[in-house]
Amino acid sequence: TNRDKLISFEDLTADCFQFLRLYFYGLDPVIPLHLVSDILYAANKLKINPLAEAVKQYITSLEDIDDLVLVLSLLHQHAFHELINSLISMNNLFEDSGRVFHSENINLLSPALMIRFLESATFQTDCILTEEAIFEKCVCWAKYNAKIYEINKQHSNIGIEDMGKIPRVQLSTEWKRIIKPLLPYIRFPTMKGE
Repeated sequence: TNRDKLISFEDLTADCFQFLRLYFYGLDPVIPLHLVSDILYAANKLKINPLAEAVKQYITSLEDIDDLVLVLSLLHQHAFHELINSLISMNNLFEDSGRVFHSENINLLSPALMIRFLESATFQTDCILTEEAIFEKCVCWAKYNAKIYEINKQHSNIGIEDMGKIPRVQLSTEWKRIIKPLLPYIRFPTMKGE
């Protein structure tokens, strides 16, 4: 009875919808790592419990720290806080924060997750970081996010795949504003200098 009506899923990405279409036709598509949060969101929204469970199982099977940090940042975008907490505790990421700070995907973390890792900041002997090193990681994180902010501000219609085509953006002082919420959680009293 609704064949002439348009069904709109405005909060689903095109890639996620393409995955769902393959899934519905029984073509057993591989869950792409960069879409896990979008697919989980869609599965929950559309009440596709087997798919939601498959995505959760895939997420919990991840062991590579770079993949875990990427997934944490993606899950935070859709507010899957319970799953984030579960991943953090399953992988002992608070007990060994050094692994997170050494990850090449640390720049993708949200400010809230960065603060959580800075608050815990417990390091095992093989991944010990000085407070100066942590501060430098936070500066790199802030500068990366400032660059993304500037790119988004200047080129709001450009997709992530076209990022390499964008001319270099002059880095403003925006990073100083971005890093401010993190500063109280970096243990400055023992740091040398200002």
